[in-house]
Amino acid sequence: MPRNPQIMRRLAVSLLAVALLLLVLAGALVSWQADATDALPRSLAVLPMPSPHGESTAYGVAHPNGWAYIVNQGGSIAILDGPRLVTLLPWPGGKPRAGILSGLDIDPKTGYVWVGDSESAAVHVISGTEVITTIHNLGTRPNHLVVHPVTGLVYVTNPKGYGPEPTLGAVTIISGTQVITTIATGYMPQVLRVHPRNQNVYVGQAASWPDDPADRNMGLVSVIRGTTRVTQTMLGEPPNTRSAIMDIAINRKTGEFYMLQDYYALVYWDGQDDIRRIPLGKRGYIPNLNLSLNHVAVDTKRNWAYVTSWDGPPSHVIVAQKDKVIATLEVPGYDVRDVVYDATHDYIYVANRLAGNMSIIRGTEVITTLNTGGVGPTYITVDERRGYIYVSNADTHSIAVFGYDAPPDGQPPFWRRFLPFLRR
Repeated sequence: MPRNPQIMRRLAVSLLAVALLLLVLAGALVSWQADATDALPRSLAVLPMPSPHGESTAYGVAHPNGWAYIVNQGGSIAILDGPRLVTLLPWPGGKPRAGILSGLDIDPKTGYVWVGDSESAAVHVISGTEVITTIHNLGTRPNHLVVHPVTGLVYVTNPKGYGPEPTLGAVTIISGTQVITTIATGYMPQVLRVHPRNQNVYVGQAASWPDDPADRNMGLVSVIRGTTRVTQTMLGEPPNTRSAIMDIAINRKTGEFYMLQDYYALVYWDGQDDIRRIPLGKRGYIPNLNLSLNHVAVDTKRNWAYVTSWDGPPSHVIVAQKDKVIATLEVPGYDVRDVVYDATHDYIYVANRLAGNMSIIRGTEVITTLNTGGVGPTYITVDERRGYIYVSNADTHSIAVFGYDAPPDGQPPFWRRFLPFLRR
């Protein structure tokens, strides 16, 4: 069949037009994706936490089901779906001040939320919006806890009151609903972390106790494998050191540790033999600032550590890599608290407690500072998948909710309505 030249030319022009259109759409998609992480969150809501006694909102966790669980230390759990309060779950004892809730974590396999109750020496287990069980007899004032993501074992710290040693700390281990063992640690265990590579549990603690002999040293970090304490380490400090590890951040990509020792030093540890210590404040690299360290987080893209200090005003965030200070960033106000890395948007979020705001940092640049609509922003919970940021305003008993991709009129953004095939 002979080909019609005119038809062929039209077909060629049409194909060329389609190709150009696809190139334009691809370019727009690439541009949108490139600009997506440059977006900034905006305030969606400030939710009051009602309580006759006033509840100090604290730390939280983002659940895979899309909800966030935020502890109110007066005795309830706020369950949020972005800017919407799903429910305020009361303490199982029924009295708002009967239990002071502390540690909080999620079992990624079962979806259960575990909550420490320091007043009742118990741990509560939540499924959805219901408390399904309470486990008692966990020692004296259990506080921090972590759920092992692989084994499902729950590790709970007891700062004081282990057996015949009234000042020695311990970690209680739960399997299912049963306490299976209690392990002696150092004094006042402050923090628990599960290592993403070797699956060991690391406990930050005090090496000694003021009333005990100086030669009775328990190490700055206890290492637990399964149900056995395998070692304790002083991280290169002398045996008679009276010191403590206050916070621990682990780089999920490299397995490296950054730890806060007391309120003045950042410790880098590769988990083996490489231990480096950065003295800060008047004792170290930044002598003109009276730094007092608070929290640490790791930027896994740059492999940098971010450390908050409650000096000021202004307060500071120290950026470090191993034993090198990369930058010292000023943030507004005084008493900087929590610091969290959002890998999806490549931001560091910093809670500025007495300034009533949250600073957003990328690399060594403070991008912006957002008002939290309350007093005392202390803890930050990030749901990277859904793009929500929850900030606990502890002093005015409220939770500020920030979010991405939500236009002011509440409608889905243009790309989601008319270009649904575009996905991050």
